Amino acid sequence: MADPSEPEAGGATTTAEPAEPTGDRSETSGRRRTLDRRTIAIGAVLGIAAALLTLLVASAFLGDDASSDGTMQLQEPIDTSALLGTKLETPDGGTTDLASFQDGQPMLVNLWQSFCRPCVDEMPLLEQAREDNPDVTFVGVATQDQVAKAEKLAKQTGITYPWALDPDGTFFYEAQGVGMPTTLLLSADGKVIDSKTGEFKSTDQLQAFLDQAG
Repeated sequence: MADPSEPEAGGATTTAEPAEPTGDRSETSGRRRTLDRRTIAIGAVLGIAAALLTLLVASAFLGDDASSDGTMQLQEPIDTSALLGTKLETPDGGTTDLASFQDGQPMLVNLWQSFCRPCVDEMPLLEQAREDNPDVTFVGVATQDQVAKAEKLAKQTGITYPWALDPDGTFFYEAQGVGMPTTLLLSADGKVIDSKTGEFKSTDQLQAFLDQAG
């Protein structure tokens, strides 16, 4: 009698079909959604951490020197003689320096660039302030800018005060600039009273800056 556990002679061996997974597919999908949410959450945390790191780096760079209105408390006094004597170029190709603009009254010096949007936005405010403060000398300095572009911007913004060019950024360095625009306020004897990084947002803010000259 044949053993029922043995395959019949000449017959094909039957292979058992693999069993269907007994797990619930909805459970697997749920796990995937949970992982997706965790991935998004981790990405958000990393993004926040990166933003905080950027702020810390900026704070370390500026230190405690920047006030809420962007006015800079200088770490060390600006070398007045170097600032006044740094060679600048005139739009017509000549040379000059800041000392050439001194006329016995306080001076506002605005460093700008034609491709700096905040610089462009504040220039009409500076022109209005010049008209309102005839006892203050206004001077513009186009830093590392092309002559043609600087001339075009001066005409477009309507500034009438004199300006010169700082072709290699030496004047910007002597002014201890950290961003654009940078504005210095000098006393009548050429000492730096205050320095601001960033644009003036209003005539009142600019006037308060000028009033420090007394």
